[in-house]
Amino acid sequence: MPAEAVAKFDAEHAQMLAERFPSEVLQAPHRVFAVWGRNPDH
Repeated sequence: MPAEAVAKFDAEHAQMLAERFPSEVLQAPHRVFAVWGRNPDH
């Protein structure tokens, strides 16, 4: 995608977000838990 198109999209997207969601950004912590296992016999 050309840089000009990316900049245009970014500006339009930022404007749309500001209009639809004028309040402060809600900070929500995200956590990921994972467990890895391996069969030692293989």
